[in-house]
Amino acid sequence: MMKTNSIAVAFLLCSVSLLKAQENDSVATRKIDELVMVGTRAAPRSSVATPLPIDNIDASIIKSSGYSPIGQSLQYRIPSFNSTSAAVQDATSLLDPFEIRNMGSSRTLVLVNGKRKNQSSLIFTQNTIGKGETGTDLSAIPSIAIKKIEILRDGASAQYGSDAIAGVINIILKDKIDFTEANANFGLFSKGDGFSQNFNIITGQTFKDGGFVTFSSNIQNNDYAYRNGKVNAYWDAQTFGADQNVVNAYLAKYPDAQNKNAYPKKSNISFLMNSSVFYRNIQAYMLMLHSQ
Repeated sequence: MMKTNSIAVAFLLCSVSLLKAQENDSVATRKIDELVMVGTRAAPRSSVATPLPIDNIDASIIKSSGYSPIGQSLQYRIPSFNSTSAAVQDATSLLDPFEIRNMGSSRTLVLVNGKRKNQSSLIFTQNTIGKGETGTDLSAIPSIAIKKIEILRDGASAQYGSDAIAGVINIILKDKIDFTEANANFGLFSKGDGFSQNFNIITGQTFKDGGFVTFSSNIQNNDYAYRNGKVNAYWDAQTFGADQNVVNAYLAKYPDAQNKNAYPKKSNISFLMNSSVFYRNIQAYMLMLHSQ
């Protein structure tokens, strides 16, 4: 019995020695040369020091995107953000719906300087993103008044409630400026229609006690853009509640019938005042936003 135990112990020690030798060989073979990065085009927009990932979009990035609506600017910067403009989308032609991670507009909380922004009373009824929901009008805020945008791409319902399941967008406005800035953007579609004009202006004043007041305004005008397409009998009948047989009979009589789709002509004016005043140990903050 003692002899058998000695052989077992010797075999175990031999196995450990072989495994250690193999481990040393594998470590030696995995040694690689030093990799030095001399340049990158990746912008450090994501904050990795926070418990949850936060994207920081600076005002210069929004300005250089070339898009007037904030939603379209974010769409080409944030992979999980989606905003669309459709020709037939009821009154949402005046309010582009958006969403994060394909979870709907009403599940994304929008903050302005850390305070909740009200949602629109408009319910999306057409077949666009966020159908049956309501969202926040991002285009009501003049883009020239934005200092940066923070986007929490993960859910924060434990802190903010069910309207933050998809994420949180925090719009931080400019403050303490002593100059006047103005810019203008013009554009049109490749087919020559849909001419758009966008004018922005901001001015402000700082006070000795540390307070400030800023005034900003945006004027936007978009012309018609026509995009006619063929009639889909089944889809159009389901969407608009028409009789399938009536649609089929009409298409049999007029096989070249087309859908008359177009971006409507629209104008929008928004005005924003952002201010903070100190009186002794009291700080008063006021934000006023008007859009029509």
